[in-house]
Amino acid sequence: MRGWIQRRGLKKRAAAGATSRDRRCARHPTLFGILLVLLTSAASTPAALAGQEEAAIIRQEPRWSVEGSLGSRLVGTLYDEFVTRKTLADLPSQTRWKETASLGPEARVVLRHNPVGGAGLYLTLLGGHSGTVARYSGALSPPEDISRSTNYYGVGFGLGMKLSEWDRGRGLLSYNLGTVALTQTIDLSPGHRDAFAQMDARHPGEIEWTSRTSTSWGLDLGASLRVPIGENSALRFSFRDLVIPVNTAQLAAQERDDVKSISSERVAFSLAPFTAHQMSLSAGFEYVFSWAPPRRDVVRVLPERVDVAVVDPAVEAALETAAAGDTARAVASLGQRVALVPHDGLAWRALALLQAPRAEFDPTVRDRTLANLERALNMNPGDTELLRAYGRIRGMVQREGRVPEAVEVRRLELSRLVVQGASDGSLRLSGAARGLGADSQGTYRYAITVEVFDADGGMMRVRPGLDEARVDPEGRLVVEGDGDRLPLALALDLFLVQPEPGIYSLRLRLTDLESGATVETSEGFEVPGS
Repeated sequence: MRGWIQRRGLKKRAAAGATSRDRRCARHPTLFGILLVLLTSAASTPAALAGQEEAAIIRQEPRWSVEGSLGSRLVGTLYDEFVTRKTLADLPSQTRWKETASLGPEARVVLRHNPVGGAGLYLTLLGGHSGTVARYSGALSPPEDISRSTNYYGVGFGLGMKLSEWDRGRGLLSYNLGTVALTQTIDLSPGHRDAFAQMDARHPGEIEWTSRTSTSWGLDLGASLRVPIGENSALRFSFRDLVIPVNTAQLAAQERDDVKSISSERVAFSLAPFTAHQMSLSAGFEYVFSWAPPRRDVVRVLPERVDVAVVDPAVEAALETAAAGDTARAVASLGQRVALVPHDGLAWRALALLQAPRAEFDPTVRDRTLANLERALNMNPGDTELLRAYGRIRGMVQREGRVPEAVEVRRLELSRLVVQGASDGSLRLSGAARGLGADSQGTYRYAITVEVFDADGGMMRVRPGLDEARVDPEGRLVVEGDGDRLPLALALDLFLVQPEPGIYSLRLRLTDLESGATVETSEGFEVPGS
């Protein structure tokens, strides 16, 4: 879509000898801004299903589709700027040329890849026709309006992105962003220049003005609504805006050559830069002619966990002793418990909270109590009672003129698991962990507990692929290990006993053996058939 040429700017010898006005345009070249807000929000967080049964969902997505559409080009301006004419004999003169296109039919053929996915490529062919009205003013001639027509065709390609969807993804609202090459031709047969050219033409009465054709690259912006009407078909309603910089150099050269062929006059033309917007509305029929292979979604089915945050009987006994008034004996009992089981976060919590009241009036135990509170906070992050006690003791230490280091509350994190299943029942799972605490030798020690469930939520028997792993009485796989750096890479091989093809779920719990903190995640996987 590029510029077309001023017809009035062709001032012939009839105007030669007359005094031309040196009119300078105060307008600057048109500046256009394109603001495209991409509202692609695609957040999918698979939630673990507790106590539910779901069948695997079989999906087959369209791969290729073709669309044929008919629509209308909307009213728009092809060119609206000044054209400067220069000759050797005359001073430069300017003519204002404004070409406005009316409504006209437009046809498109669009080939789409991944037409209902989150993102997909497209290739489009388009063509259309509309009437235009050209208005020329300026220089030495009165304003003049000329009715004519324009034809255009082009090819575009780009990316379509989904904004929202419904009907299992078959209906969607999307936008596209791409590039287009457009060729546009303006018919100059109804001309206003004959009167100026007759006197100098080589063959008066046989003047034929050539059409003005220009080709430009531009942006293809738009949005479309897909309404399914069957498994293989849909209706598409689209709005497009082709943002095309006018090819002024090509148009100026055509104008110069035309004048020279008619009158032998050497005239230079200069067209001010201009960007045109060609907007259109269309409705079309889309047909899916190629489908991707069927895909089965993996659905996790996990029973509820009932063994989380169980208080050990030794801790319960110590708390009963403290409630009876013997705090010293309860503290001694809890001290023995954390020495034997250093990852018992509830024992550390009870010990630190029982020691805190004494530390408020006994400075000799404040440092040890503050350290225990820090340890308990690492194992129970966010515990408001621990935080209040820690704040009080830390404030007292600071008032004594000592500034203890801030407590480091680590957050144990586990990445999403990658689980690969084979037809023989062998499984390979991998992931990464952060936030573990190092022991005095700088080693990060951990324990992993793995459970595998079938599609009905029943626990599967597994056997380890490592000598260090074991299976506990409940049928869970337990592995202990260590590492010397973070993030800690986790990799585990195991085997299902009597595997069957189908969908399975895996639940993994990671325990930091230094702090006692625990984190849990789950993932679905498929065991393929032989």
